Amino acid sequence: MSDLTRCAAVGAAGALSGLLPIGKLHGAGRVAYVAIPGALGAGAATYLLREEPMNKRVAAGALTGGALMLGQSLAVTLDRAAVGWLDQRGVARPRLVIAGVSAVIGAVVEYLDDESAATDAT
Repeated sequence: MSDLTRCAAVGAAGALSGLLPIGKLHGAGRVAYVAIPGALGAGAATYLLREEPMNKRVAAGALTGGALMLGQSLAVTLDRAAVGWLDQRGVARPRLVIAGVSAVIGAVVEYLDDESAATDAT
């Protein structure tokens, strides 16, 4: 896959994720959005360390799950704050602005990561 295609794909994924109004999640929807990735991450970390002693597996699972849940919860809070901030400034369609920013950030990070990998390989 060419660099441009990869950057465009990551940018498109960023734009699509930016269109999701996760800041409006409440109740069971928010619990699921936060808890499911945390539980999956905890399970994956525990599984990947299956050869390690139980205490290391439990610690890795708890740390991974907790970090994922914290990240998901922070994403909901930041989304709500970003939409509110844009609304206060009179932006008619804050979701489109967030999607555009997400697309640009995703594409730039992918490009910089690809450049870093090329530099490391030489």
